[in-house]
Amino acid sequence: MSTSEGAAGADRLVATTARLAGQGTGIDAADVSLIAAAGSDGVLWQHEDFGLAGRGVALRIELPRGLGDAAAVAGVAGTLAAIQRNGNVAGPGTGAVVVGALPFGPGAPGSLVVPRVVIGRRGSEAWFTTINRAGDRPAAGRLADRMVADALGGLAAPRPAPSQFTLTSVMDHDDWGRLVAGAVARIDDGGLGKVVLARQVDVTANRPFVIPDVLSRLLALYPTCMVFNVDGFLGASPELLIERRGTHVASHPLAGTIGRSGDLATDEALIAGLLASPKERREHAYVIDDLRRTLGPLCESLDVPDKPTVLELRNVSHLGTRLTGVLSAGPEPSGG
Repeated sequence: MSTSEGAAGADRLVATTARLAGQGTGIDAADVSLIAAAGSDGVLWQHEDFGLAGRGVALRIELPRGLGDAAAVAGVAGTLAAIQRNGNVAGPGTGAVVVGALPFGPGAPGSLVVPRVVIGRRGSEAWFTTINRAGDRPAAGRLADRMVADALGGLAAPRPAPSQFTLTSVMDHDDWGRLVAGAVARIDDGGLGKVVLARQVDVTANRPFVIPDVLSRLLALYPTCMVFNVDGFLGASPELLIERRGTHVASHPLAGTIGRSGDLATDEALIAGLLASPKERREHAYVIDDLRRTLGPLCESLDVPDKPTVLELRNVSHLGTRLTGVLSAGPEPSGG
């Protein structure tokens, strides 16, 4: 379904949002488990005290030409706006939302989903949204009841999680070494300024993976990261590429990294070396300068700190810079 086809179906949908926890409910929002609400087949995005869990598909929006198709991207906001809205709960994440895991390549095709039922939590409040089409209200209601029961009942693993793992690099070690050496040579020759290399590692377990268990472990190990699960793509990331709320935009890119030792004095020395390293600071500057060039023409004001700060995680420390800006006056930007 393209964005235009999605919009045509969207005007027959109604999103109804009701309060689940917080004021007047007798339920503490901290007792609402978004991981349990999403289950094994749902979508999840959670960052500290704000998050969304969804199940089912009310609408699927295809982006066959990816994010490079500006008209199609703008059409996503129009599709959401076409969905009628009921309920007295407002704020980010209420009403109809769209979720997707999109490729980095701007021309690569992508797909977005408007979940049939969403449970959201922000601070001391939680809510659930049900999206109905005429004739499917009973089915959507049953799904909402099941998700609410799961969210309040907590995790109940359907089967034991794996207890043994084998990690295998798909690329031969010597081939990887040659790839790294080639990248370094191109940097030395001036052909590249910055490059990020990655290799595939296959993980084999003695039992099938249990998605809620994996997400719970990630959340426990990296509580300040954004934990997500969309269409089988799951993980925990500390990096915010872009956020927009109204006319306000923010980004918190990370570049420049050092491992942690577990020893306080050693880690302090490693962090001091990270901050003082010309190589790490140059790597960080590439990212910041690129974002400045991208966001600058779109903003009436853009604040870019002169120096990075250090984000400390369980296993590594990153250089990070939080950029904030106000979009220029004009037509409301697409994307919600």
